[in-house]
Amino acid sequence: MPMPTTVKDDKPVTVLHVPFEPSGNPAPALDANSKVGATEIGYLYFPVDSDRDAIMSSVDKFRPVLARSEALAVYNGWALEEVQMRRRKAESFSISWAGLMSKHMRFSNSDDFKKNVHHLLGIKTVRHTESYHITLSAV
Repeated sequence: MPMPTTVKDDKPVTVLHVPFEPSGNPAPALDANSKVGATEIGYLYFPVDSDRDAIMSSVDKFRPVLARSEALAVYNGWALEEVQMRRRKAESFSISWAGLMSKHMRFSNSDDFKKNVHHLLGIKTVRHTESYHITLSAV
């Protein structure tokens, strides 16, 4: 059964307050004056009782793939969301890229990504994914 996935580039973005881990503040990477051209914001949703350590073990297997990419900054963290009176966990990630979408698309089409994305999308308890591509501008 395919996992429901939503890419909402032309719709309002879901906003969650997420304490990013393992450390750091993503604000410099998200600063409209930085060299970041596009940022991907994504959520992997899980039941509330999911084993966070097991999930993070899979996420950690994907980190080297991002480290080999052209990503400028990568942050992740957990949030607890309530949707239609039902609570669920969300593993959130932020990946910032230079050059608008070209480097992000090159990564998404790479063999390295295709061979390793199962570490994220193959997590048995993941129920839904969402991702957004945003660009920031100074106001």
